[in-house]
Amino acid sequence: MSSLYMEQKIKEALEKADGNQSRAKQYILEWATQDMALLLGLTKAHLNGLAAYAVTKVARTGRVGETPIQNNEHISTAAKGLNKTPESFGKDLLLALSGRDSVHFGMEAASGRPVSRRSKASQSHIDAIRSLAAGRVASKPKKS
Repeated sequence: MSSLYMEQKIKEALEKADGNQSRAKQYILEWATQDMALLLGLTKAHLNGLAAYAVTKVARTGRVGETPIQNNEHISTAAKGLNKTPESFGKDLLLALSGRDSVHFGMEAASGRPVSRRSKASQSHIDAIRSLAAGRVASKPKKS
């Protein structure tokens, strides 16, 4: 019953939002605060995980009402000072991404810092590549 009802409400939200999924989601969230059958239909598949999370949280902290998110403990002090105007936000973001120390996709180290650039190839390496390109096998220099 609840899954059919949920699907009907989702279709209704999509129609009301003219197919816009983001707006339909907002309608569903708003309706779920008032409609217990809809809320149950949305959360039924995840109820076991939600209950496990709540039990673990209370067992660990001893309280359920106060979460780190409500205390803003998860927000760093640097992020709290980022009250940017909408006009400057995009510009500041682009400047941060184009900076010298910004992380490039696929080039980040485990620390999140950019990987250092490669050093210049040695002359013996250059000679070996040239001999391979010419079709010869280069001999290794003998160690004394």
